[in-house]
Amino acid sequence: MKTTFIIAALACVFAVSTTEAYSVKAGVACDVCLRVLGRVFTDMQNGSHDPQAVEQDIQKECKADSGLPQVWEKEACIIDLSLTIPYIEEDYSSDPAGSAQKVCSSARIC
Repeated sequence: MKTTFIIAALACVFAVSTTEAYSVKAGVACDVCLRVLGRVFTDMQNGSHDPQAVEQDIQKECKADSGLPQVWEKEACIIDLSLTIPYIEEDYSSDPAGSAQKVCSSARIC
């Protein structure tokens, strides 16, 4: 009985810590998504970007982002933010920050 209680308690602690780690990652992912796509859309607005090269821009921005914490590596940034590509529309140029918010939300990162 005592062993069962200890195992259940450890399972509970593990579940809580795993949930907290996921929520931290989710918050980090949202912040980075907004920051990276905001820069990509700003470049698009300024005309210094090829709209067909969004994936390469995401890779470049993820690799260059010094704000990425260890919980979310550069490879995860590239993979996760690549999920936003189908949601990117041509209306990015009018409002880069708003477009980044819309795309990150549509891709369920934020």
